Amino acid sequence: MSGFWPVVVNVIKNSDVILFIVDARMPELSRNFELENKIQRYSKPIIFVINKTDLLSQSEISELRKRYPKAYLVSGLKNLGFKKLKEGIMIIGHKARLDTVRVGVVGYPNMGKSAVINCLAKGARTKVSSVAGTTRGTQWVRAGSLRVIDSPGVIPFKEREETLGILTAKNPEKLDNPEKVALRLIAFIYKKYPLKAEELIGLKEKDITPESDLLESLGRKRGYLLKGGIVDTNRAAMTLLREWQRGKISLG
Repeated sequence: MSGFWPVVVNVIKNSDVILFIVDARMPELSRNFELENKIQRYSKPIIFVINKTDLLSQSEISELRKRYPKAYLVSGLKNLGFKKLKEGIMIIGHKARLDTVRVGVVGYPNMGKSAVINCLAKGARTKVSSVAGTTRGTQWVRAGSLRVIDSPGVIPFKEREETLGILTAKNPEKLDNPEKVALRLIAFIYKKYPLKAEELIGLKEKDITPESDLLESLGRKRGYLLKGGIVDTNRAAMTLLREWQRGKISLG
């Protein structure tokens, strides 16, 4: 993904305002501070957009509103929260006395940038996919007095693979060690959503010991057994990571 940095920098330079898309399940982890620093270097106003709120409970959404009062909470999948987001963009454009506001949309791969654009500009044909790295170049979309630019997702140069896997910024099939990433994801879910983790793994948090094989517990619960009753932990890991990437694990 590092090859897309020049494209994204060009988007930043040519935009009046930047929509910075993060994942509602992990807003801080998905902020991409290297990208944020580049935006600040060009003194562009940033609007933080917390996407995928459809995967959270109402109490989680309320907590996000308290923690990030200036961010806009949306669901690109359910087309929720975009009226307020448009109003926020137009306020910035009005203050800058712009007839047309050029809006750049940036973030890690697979944050739902294209879905956000499709909701801002109904009828737009920006490609939407759960596969990381779908957008390869820039795409201008007209939405009334807005011109919205999609951009390819970019990854900080020194980002760890486990983090990329949890962020769904790297497809499970391209991970060097999917089992290690899956274990990190399980730990992440247990920390933030213990009841959901217990439901997924079939093992209560209080029963986990240093010797516990969480992928084996997950695979056994799913019935992923090889000959001799051995659990196929690789299949369990890949399934978990794919479901997480495709938004099939609701935390609500």
